[in-house]
Amino acid sequence: MSSTGLLSRINNDPNIDEVREWMEERNFNFMVLRDDGYLTDQQISVFPTSWFVDTQSKIRFIKEGYTEKLVEEFSWRLEAMD
Repeated sequence: MSSTGLLSRINNDPNIDEVREWMEERNFNFMVLRDDGYLTDQQISVFPTSWFVDTQSKIRFIKEGYTEKLVEEFSWRLEAMD
């Protein structure tokens, strides 16, 4: 894949230390944004909710929820955006 992507997460957990620990345990190194009401404003109630945004800032796909094949699905969705 030749394009550059961005991965971030919006978290509504009030305990930032737990979020840091969760990230460290999984060796994750991506941006985590603190929710300031966005999740409520956008009526997001399914976690995780993932947005696939192209280089033109257009939302190409929204994935709600978790599946065992999440990494596999994300891989082919990202390839399809290339």
